[in-house]
Amino acid sequence: MSTPLSKAKAQAEADRERDEAASRSQHLAAAEGALVRIDDVVAGYIPGVNILNGCDLHCDEGELVGIIGPNGAGKSTLLKAMLGMVNIRSGSITL
Repeated sequence: MSTPLSKAKAQAEADRERDEAASRSQHLAAAEGALVRIDDVVAGYIPGVNILNGCDLHCDEGELVGIIGPNGAGKSTLLKAMLGMVNIRSGSITL
């Protein structure tokens, strides 16, 4: 048996999912044909310590891209930022 509260929670979740899908669609349209667009991204884990500082990357359909660098260069941080697992301080990421 569903209660008014459970119905409201289900509706709120459906609304949130719809809004997220619309946002993703807008970001895709804004990418101007690029499948991945990273513009001037600054990110890090500790306040005041940037791991990524002005990172740019544009990947078009059909491109094969490798991200290489020494330990601590920010490769994993970049991927985590792309997945939304690390908040970016400035710049933009469009997938």
